[in-house]
Amino acid sequence: MVIEAAVPAESPEEVVRRVIGALNVGRWALVAECAHDASLERFRRWELRLLQAHAGSLPRTPDELVEDLPGAPESVLDWFMDQEAASLASERQRWPSGLLGVDSVDALASLPAAELFVRWLAASYEGAIPWQLPPSQQEPRLNRVVIGVAREVRVSELLAHVVYRQHDDPSLEGSVRLTTVRYTPGGWRIDATDTGLLLPAYLL
Repeated sequence: MVIEAAVPAESPEEVVRRVIGALNVGRWALVAECAHDASLERFRRWELRLLQAHAGSLPRTPDELVEDLPGAPESVLDWFMDQEAASLASERQRWPSGLLGVDSVDALASLPAAELFVRWLAASYEGAIPWQLPPSQQEPRLNRVVIGVAREVRVSELLAHVVYRQHDDPSLEGSVRLTTVRYTPGGWRIDATDTGLLLPAYLL
């Protein structure tokens, strides 16, 4: 089935502007509402691997990973995430007490994807994620302007590539970037794994 390129009530540019505005004032739940469900589940899977690795225990065995390889294309990305997780695990750092509102990484596994995403955003902007840089004191956190969009119709899905210019850090040269949003029955939704959009340039 091919989706007709109907024009939703809220444009993809407006959604990205809303996300940038919500990030600047700490409205993490609103950002989660703007993310499509599949990307939230992918974020949850990847983030749990990284956090478990940081605590010193990998969530997957090589045999389990091999079983996934013949599956969906995302399994290849999962493999790369496991490699990064293995690198973090080699540091064998202790789980910081109270990080993301829990006392152990295993407690995070029971959280819904959107809740984990909200907690991760808050911790990232507060400088509480161990492998990220401390937050900048400059305002606004995200200094970005949406400058254009290109729509793309694929079989069974409608995408929009939103282009924006970012000047998050005065010490860094501004750059033009894009983020891809997907049309869902609830409207345009961002990708919860797009850290380039979600985090200030100085945290990447």
